[in-house]
Amino acid sequence: MPVQNFNELALVGNNFSGQNWSGSTFFKTSLTNVQFVNTQLRGTDFRESVWLNVNASGAIFAPNTTFPAVANLSLATLTNVNLSGANLRRANLTKINTSDINLSNATLIDAILVEANLSGEQSERPNLTGANLTRANVAVYFPGGESC
Repeated sequence: MPVQNFNELALVGNNFSGQNWSGSTFFKTSLTNVQFVNTQLRGTDFRESVWLNVNASGAIFAPNTTFPAVANLSLATLTNVNLSGANLRRANLTKINTSDINLSNATLIDAILVEANLSGEQSERPNLTGANLTRANVAVYFPGGESC
């Protein structure tokens, strides 16, 4: 797929699953009931976007040689979003605000989560190795009452 500009659009029910939208921009985009399952989203700009009931399980946000820029979700608001198994390595999640987010088995190695507000129940721990959690509020829960 070519790089696309979805800036400030309201996308409802779109199915981008299994496609390559790397390098595209979704700045200030409203995403409702959108599917990004196993979608390549490397270097994609989601700054200030609003996600509601989005499934991005297995999505790949991590940079590579073709798209070396990090995915940027800073200041985004995510409600009831599934990012289980997603690769968010090095993603910028600064000041992200979430409710009912699923990050089970997600890779957040070296991600930037400065002042992030993360909440949701997880079946498996996300990998936060090297993540910058400065002033972050992380309230993710696991079955049995364990919290992170």
